[in-house]
This record gives sequence, structure tokens and C-alpha cells, in this order.
Amino acid sequence: MATEQYVVNFPANLGSLEELERRCQIEQVNRPANIKSLALGTSNGENATIGVFEGASSVQFGRLTFVEYKTDVDEQSLKAVHQSKGDDFLFKGAAYIQNNSVTLLAFGGHGPGDRP
Repeated sequence: MATEQYVVNFPANLGSLEELERRCQIEQVNRPANIKSLALGTSNGENATIGVFEGASSVQFGRLTFVEYKTDVDEQSLKAVHQSKGDDFLFKGAAYIQNNSVTLLAFGGHGPGDRP
């Protein structure tokens, strides 16, 4: 049986990456599902962050961390730091935060307190 994927449109005026993290974590727990990507897009003619989720029998990561990066050097450095903390790299993506586009790295973690 194919795994169900679905899309969630997050508004472009979210105040921070942390707010987007929380909304994605809640989405994962409520379905349950695992996040697969975040990209820039539109919804009803307005800018939106498009989240793609895949249905799952359980949530793979209880904690999501989204980190903005600007250069390839930033990307490699941030990956090394987060992976040294035991976080798994999930994907590179993009989001609207305060109506501005940002590029981000998504990491997932496990452990106490990792559920939203």
C-alpha cells in the first residue's frame, strides 16, 4: 500500500522558525506523519510555506529543529554541529518568516522532552 502524502500551507507571516517548528511538530503528532519538505509557494494567491508530510504509523522524530543558513559554509558547519548533538539531518528547504523567504536546514531529534 502506498504511503499517503499530504500538503499543509503555512502562512507567510509566521513570526519565527521556532513557530514553524511547533506547527510542524503538532501536525506530525496529530496525523501521525513525518515531515518530508518545506518550500516556498502560494495558497489562494498569497505567499505560503508549503509543507509536505507523509503518513506514518508513528512519528519518526519528536523534536524538529529548523536552522536558517545563507552560504554553503554555513550549511556544512550547521550540519556538523547538529549531527554532533545526535540530531539527524532531514532536508534542505525554504520558508517564509515574517513575509521574507529564508533557506533552512531541518533536523530531527529523539529523547526526553522531544514531543510537542
